[in-house]
Amino acid sequence: MHGRKREEEGAPGLSVEALAARAAKIAKYNAAKGAFLTMRAARQMDERAVALTKTLIELNPDFYSLWNFRKEIIINMVEKDPPSQLPILEGELSLATTALMKNPKCYSAWHHRLWVLQRAGGDTEGGRQLRLAELQLCSKMLALDARNFHCWNYRRAVAKLCDADPQSEFAFTTEKINENFSNYSAWHYRTVLIPRLFPAAALASDASLRARYEEALDAEFHLVRQAFYTEPEDQSAWLYHRWLLGRVVAEGGAHKDANKLPVLGISLGTHLFDEQQQQMQQGQESLERESAGDVAPAAVPAPSSSASSALLSRQLAIFRRELHEVSELLSVEEDCKWALLTSAVLQAGVVACLHAQQQQAPQAGGESGAPVPSAAEVAQEVSELSAAMKTTFERLVELDPLRRNYYLSVRQRFLSGNEGSDAEQNKQQ
Repeated sequence: MHGRKREEEGAPGLSVEALAARAAKIAKYNAAKGAFLTMRAARQMDERAVALTKTLIELNPDFYSLWNFRKEIIINMVEKDPPSQLPILEGELSLATTALMKNPKCYSAWHHRLWVLQRAGGDTEGGRQLRLAELQLCSKMLALDARNFHCWNYRRAVAKLCDADPQSEFAFTTEKINENFSNYSAWHYRTVLIPRLFPAAALASDASLRARYEEALDAEFHLVRQAFYTEPEDQSAWLYHRWLLGRVVAEGGAHKDANKLPVLGISLGTHLFDEQQQQMQQGQESLERESAGDVAPAAVPAPSSSASSALLSRQLAIFRRELHEVSELLSVEEDCKWALLTSAVLQAGVVACLHAQQQQAPQAGGESGAPVPSAAEVAQEVSELSAAMKTTFERLVELDPLRRNYYLSVRQRFLSGNEGSDAEQNKQQ
């Protein structure tokens, strides 16, 4: 189970008889291991090799060379007798199950299990049944240990192999998160499923789908906020929140000419937001290539200034809303490092949106009808947010001195960008 050390046999305090029995067992195992290595060197792939490797795996499932040799044996057996493939593969899954009962986090057993499924023909009824059964097995194992990341990784691979319904998988992650918010793998799986449920290329052309996507994204923010208040110091929900912010920033990448806010990901690296933008950009470019291949291509229209303004307003509203929620949490958990760091990210996001609005305002010409704050009002708010960011990073350095240079680096990146924008604002005034 998660958080438990593996139990070691032969703990201190064993009797003389028990120690003697243990020594005899080790000697027997070493002899069998020597016989296995000799068989492998001689390329002996017969029934004796099958039986010996099975026995050794049951004793020590972490010995990956055993699994690799069994793969070679299986390939050889199936080549000689193709109709026997399915029964052989079922036997391998049974052996892997035995190994996982001994050690649920055995890398070699999980890898072997996936290899078996990949060899089972997906176009055959037997292969399909095997994969569906594996999906059910994953559910049972995650009921025993909901944070077994080996099983989660395997489940994602199996779901892809059997073309499982993304909506059903999404509902499964919701169930596990509701059982325990501290589940990195469940949150991560949602980052895989959301882009599948709402493909970037479709978002660029389907207004109805985009509306559902925005609604779903708001629901995700609501869910992750519940996790904040349940366990503020657990970082799994904060990391997912950072990914959601990346999606919001990347919404500008749905069209190559749309707004892209200059807010970079931190903690997980600057790649976080950039990858989100790149994915949505690639989706749009794919859509344009498909259109270009038609006899009478329908050009993808560039966003009007009002549409671009609406997009920016949504981004700003989300940053403001999330900043308010995190500030509410900080009023109760004032020393929560993750909340402090997230508040700084959100403050930087608001500043970026405000500057983008000011740059966009002359082009919009009041087309959207939304009130645009004056340059002086923007400068005042930016100044207040910048001061708040400085205070936030100073507090983070106090609470977490080991990461002092990291916080100072992020602060410099955020505040230097804001100072450059402030200078531009002053020129406009």
